[in-house]
Amino acid sequence: LEKYKKKAASFEKRKNERVHPAYAGMIESLDDSVGRVLAALKETGVVDDTVVIFTADNGGTSQQSSGGLRGAKALSYEGGTREPVLVKWPGKVKAGSKTALPSYFPDWFPTLCSAAGAELPAEQQLDGMDLTPVLQGGTAVPREELMIWDFRGYGGQIAIRDGKWKAVRQKVL
Repeated sequence: LEKYKKKAASFEKRKNERVHPAYAGMIESLDDSVGRVLAALKETGVVDDTVVIFTADNGGTSQQSSGGLRGAKALSYEGGTREPVLVKWPGKVKAGSKTALPSYFPDWFPTLCSAAGAELPAEQQLDGMDLTPVLQGGTAVPREELMIWDFRGYGGQIAIRDGKWKAVRQKVL
């Protein structure tokens, strides 16, 4: 933590800039941990048979850490819901590939079931869609369900996305 405190002290304070040495230390620890997991997959010989997904649950700690998008963590605006996703799936996902397809956490259950060759329960209502066609470089099937974020625990916020449109409602509770 001390190395980040020293580094933070050297930063020129800009308007609204947040400098958090403890947060920087947590990011370094996270990076080290991901490295250990990837090394263990390689060491045990399963790296080529493993899907690794790295993402977050919701936005950055401030608007600056949310890429300049409106809002941040625990808010239903883009800064709180738009998250990058990194996927490593040898032989399936081309390194460096990108997509602009909006997705969210409910998409991962059908996606991982598909990746594992598991059937989805017929009686299960799914909010998400299978992303494997897009991950493998193909085209997504049109989304049948709305994307819905429910942040009741953060002052009653709800967001609904349909295609390129997103509606946000605050103070629902």
